[in-house]
Amino acid sequence: MKKEHPRPATAYDHTYEHFDSPLMNQVRREALTEDIGQHSWITADELRRYLAWFDLSADHTLLDFGCGPGGPLAFIVEHCGCAAIGMDLNDTALHLASRRTQAGRAHR
Repeated sequence: MKKEHPRPATAYDHTYEHFDSPLMNQVRREALTEDIGQHSWITADELRRYLAWFDLSADHTLLDFGCGPGGPLAFIVEHCGCAAIGMDLNDTALHLASRRTQAGRAHR
């Protein structure tokens, strides 16, 4: 029988625990103009421009490696109607991403 070991905490745990706090939402709005729950420097306008290149629809499934808390992933699902699979090493980030994509809308 394989013994399961809990994963050690990572440096991102603390960041993701407070990711949706009012302060972090305000920081993203002020720094990036529009808060889509991004954990990178991509803006919503840039992401909209990139989406046109991919021509995603409900017939597609998007795989996002390193999705983090899933802001851009949920944004893409909302705008394209495609299915999505997010993968990340951090459990807290995956919980946030799951919550966002199940809600069917990006957190704003």
